[in-house]
Amino acid sequence: MVRAWVATPSSARRRSSATTPGRATRPRAPAPDGSACNDGNACTQTDTCQGGACTGANSVVCATPDQCHDTGTCNPATGVCSNPAKPNGSACNDGNACTQTDTCQSGTCTGGNAVVCPAPDQCHDPGTCSPATGICSNPEKFDGSPCDDGNACTQTDACQGGTCTGANAVICPAPDQCHDAGTCNPATGTCSNPAKPEGSACDDGNACTVSDRCTAGICGGDLTTCGDGVVQTACGEQCDDGPGNGSDHCCSADCRVVDHDGDGVCDRDDPCTGPAIITKSKLVVKKLNTPPGDDALAFKGEMTLG
Repeated sequence: MVRAWVATPSSARRRSSATTPGRATRPRAPAPDGSACNDGNACTQTDTCQGGACTGANSVVCATPDQCHDTGTCNPATGVCSNPAKPNGSACNDGNACTQTDTCQSGTCTGGNAVVCPAPDQCHDPGTCSPATGICSNPEKFDGSPCDDGNACTQTDACQGGTCTGANAVICPAPDQCHDAGTCNPATGTCSNPAKPEGSACDDGNACTVSDRCTAGICGGDLTTCGDGVVQTACGEQCDDGPGNGSDHCCSADCRVVDHDGDGVCDRDDPCTGPAIITKSKLVVKKLNTPPGDDALAFKGEMTLG
């Protein structure tokens, strides 16, 4: 069934008021304060109606993001902070203690001049750097590893507990009778061995010397005296009739009989036998052995005057 619309006085008034030409429209009532809105600025994070106007609040704060950027400004169109990079070379800290020179490079803190960990001595190996402390590890070498303790008086040096330890020390005994035991020079490893005082007793090993003594570190003695009555075969003597028998005492290695008084006749009391060389007269005499007590000497052969 179709219903017919019947106009009433009130509806007619509404209709006529809304459509009457030239009549102004009624303004809209403002939204309550605190109503959400958008002020068109992306740098305000909380926008609300206040007294009929959209008001932005809770502005974006542009904090410095790191050591290699400066504090920036907020872009109203995007709400993003600019935060420009600091100039290259600006100081910073990359948090690694093993880099000694840290600088900003294109907005990034970059470490340089790295800590190098060489072996600090002969008894440690090269180590690695700890990023937390910047300290090198430098582990100890194995005990027994060869080294040099810098002391020439130790002949066997080896690492012990990270320290070079010398052993097998040089011993400095007296090298001979005329030197004392010395001390070792750490710089050269040479023994001092000072000479004994002048006149210290010694033995030069020569049977033909007496009164052996040290002189400037050398052992030497006085030559034995010919005519002391002692036949010293080691010195070439074949006979020695002792002192008081003239100037010749049968000390020559060639001597057999000596003419003490120089009269050209071999003296009978000489203990030597055999051919004689009479040195003073250069008279060569060959004699026969004579009985004891016989004053006469029998000669056989030639007498040759030199």
